[in-house]
Amino acid sequence: MSTSRPPRWPIRDSGWAPHTDLPTREVPPGLQMLHCVENSVEGGWSTMADGLAIADHLRAHEPDAFEALTTLEWVFFNRSPDHDHRWQGPIIDTGDGRIPHTYRAFHPVRAFPAMAAHDLDRAYAAMRVLSSTASSDRFQMRYPFRSGDIVVFDNRRVLHGRDAFEPHAGTRRRLIGTYIDADEFYSRLRVLLRRRPAASRTGQAGAES
Repeated sequence: MSTSRPPRWPIRDSGWAPHTDLPTREVPPGLQMLHCVENSVEGGWSTMADGLAIADHLRAHEPDAFEALTTLEWVFFNRSPDHDHRWQGPIIDTGDGRIPHTYRAFHPVRAFPAMAAHDLDRAYAAMRVLSSTASSDRFQMRYPFRSGDIVVFDNRRVLHGRDAFEPHAGTRRRLIGTYIDADEFYSRLRVLLRRRPAASRTGQAGAES
């Protein structure tokens, strides 16, 4: 029986650029949770950038890039022996305006462009603008993961990433992550809020008696 081990450092590492997860799905998961089980590695700080603020900035200051990012489409896919997930859409899906933009920004599963050949240059140029903007100090927050830390964030709006690890510093880093559909999260929250007043009244009545 084989067992998996957390990777041992140092290894060659360049970090992860700002991205969102599972753009191969028709509706990417709304929420992502990351739990740091252990971390003795130096460097590798996590990063986050608000995609809605970035989109507003691009719309105002880089309109050509914003237009390309919201209209030109790409094919995203992720295949294995048992799965074949794929979806086609723009890097920034503005939707119908009822929810913040959905980002599909993860180059390992961005397969190929689904656009006319004459649009390729501006499509790649727009992605470079997005990458440099999302990585800038103006929009990015950085923080270290410590053992026991848990973060929850909007996977369709927040671009997350990681700096490179320091070589020869520390040995182990283990994160466990999961995704939650936003519908299920908000449904559970509404149920809990619905129950809360009744519980409060019961407690108050018990105290008065």
